[in-house]
Amino acid sequence: MASADYQADYQSKIKDYSKRAQMKGFRPGKVPPALVEKMYGQALRSDAISNVLNKSVDKYLRDNGIDILGDLISEENVVGETMDENNLKFAFRMAIRPEITIPALTSIQIGFPEIEVEGARMDEFIADLRKRFGKMVDSEKINEGDLIKGNLKAADGSFETEAAFPFGRIRDGYHSQFLGKSVGETIEFPIEEAFEKDEIKYVTNTYREKDRHFSGMFTLEITNVSTTEPATLDTEFFDKAVGQGNAENEDQFKDKIREMFMNTYEGESNAYFEMAVEKYLMENCPVVLADDVITEVITRRSEGKMTDTERDDFIPRYIKSMKLSLIKSRVAEDNNLVISEEDILNSARKQVAADFQHMGYGNLGEEFMEKYVVNYLQDKEKNNRDRMAEKSLTVKIAGLILEKGNVVRNSVTIEKFNQLVEELN
Repeated sequence: MASADYQADYQSKIKDYSKRAQMKGFRPGKVPPALVEKMYGQALRSDAISNVLNKSVDKYLRDNGIDILGDLISEENVVGETMDENNLKFAFRMAIRPEITIPALTSIQIGFPEIEVEGARMDEFIADLRKRFGKMVDSEKINEGDLIKGNLKAADGSFETEAAFPFGRIRDGYHSQFLGKSVGETIEFPIEEAFEKDEIKYVTNTYREKDRHFSGMFTLEITNVSTTEPATLDTEFFDKAVGQGNAENEDQFKDKIREMFMNTYEGESNAYFEMAVEKYLMENCPVVLADDVITEVITRRSEGKMTDTERDDFIPRYIKSMKLSLIKSRVAEDNNLVISEEDILNSARKQVAADFQHMGYGNLGEEFMEKYVVNYLQDKEKNNRDRMAEKSLTVKIAGLILEKGNVVRNSVTIEKFNQLVEELN
């Protein structure tokens, strides 16, 4: 780069700065350009050179059809010792978007497991529903799943309370000390061994006392045992389990349960297939990246934001994610796949619904969900919009392969399905 290449921009910056500069002895806007150049020339010249350089590099990349990934990295000490302002030389390293070859869609063979909904799984689910919607009745002896009440005392006399807790709070190793015990009997146990640390505060009714801790031997005199009596297979139960008016007899109830299973399992199968598609593409579409350039870019960007250990763990995961994203983008380009705003919204709706379901929340209402989805997509810190756009693209690619690929559908048990998911990961 010669001086003439940036001189016009440089002089323009001096003129502009002289109008804005405020110096003692000069009225605003009347600072002589020569004085501005003397005092600030080096910084303004650097800005001018950078502006011209950036425009020149951008033009070169556009004119030559070069698509780069990330930032350009300026090379140091590549121009020798003869460089002056009339002979400026610059060199850069860059990661260029690689050429990617995608296999013919008709040649892609991936299994699509469809989970069976009949047999023992159905029986177990119905039994669980009957228990969930059953009623509590008194029992003489403790069984798994019962609610236990009693007078809880520390053996040294330092604490006493009326306790009530479900059998499930008891640690596995102490189940046998409680099972089969009758109302009126007393059980002795070390409290910090029989219950998890976080459970003790609920068993002792001291969950509001943050600094209260218990250890040592305790006794529980059983005063009441409540067990769940399974709901009767009648219309009242059907309405609670599958919705008002959706089943009038046992056959219709089972049909509705089967439909619920199929809807749930269809989502599980689709999720598995989407992961299988991504794995297939990664294994069958070689991508060569300038890993050293990408590593240096990330290292520079993360300075002061990550520890060395965090960065070293992040970089290979980032590069793998970038490769997959490039592959999927190529599939989209080759097949004219376009991600719409509605696609992104649908992916966000499914993700948010799954998150709430995982936390134990049911139907929170369409209006609430739509507002939550909008806020969810606006969370820039978690990059939710980009993640949902990427998810939407995966869904579209999976649908395309389902349509045109050599997809083998096979019926599997839930146990076999879980095994397939584990093997896939």
